[in-house]
Amino acid sequence: MSDEMEFYLSRKQWIDTNPDDTTFAALVRAVRDTLGLQAQAEAPVVADERVYVEKKRYDSGIYTGYLVNGKADDLNGVIEYNDGHKYAGAYKNGSWHGQGTLTFPSGSRYVGEWKYGDRNGYGTLYNPDGTIEKQGQWKDGNFIG
Repeated sequence: MSDEMEFYLSRKQWIDTNPDDTTFAALVRAVRDTLGLQAQAEAPVVADERVYVEKKRYDSGIYTGYLVNGKADDLNGVIEYNDGHKYAGAYKNGSWHGQGTLTFPSGSRYVGEWKYGDRNGYGTLYNPDGTIEKQGQWKDGNFIG
């Protein structure tokens, strides 16, 4: 996969960004340029500005959801990894955080709470056939009962 990032907006317009400048400000400039929006003399990007992207390409997969300052930050974001994993749920500052579902290529899945990328809190691990393998409390990615 190339280093070039592409953003697919809900109005089905491709946004090509400069692969050497992956800052949030560069994304805003690319969107403005592509959509023909009036640029405001390099107005600074406001902190915590949210932008919705569909199919943001990373080397590891494709993300759809809101970004804040260039990082995933959404209650309903989705990333589909090249290796077949898929996460759908809450993100905070670029990490899985809150309620979410991780589906494995085998068909098994974890449904539950996450804290900065680790299973943390109440959750259920299902086998590919839908039966429960583990259910209960998790801490730092480990099942504790």
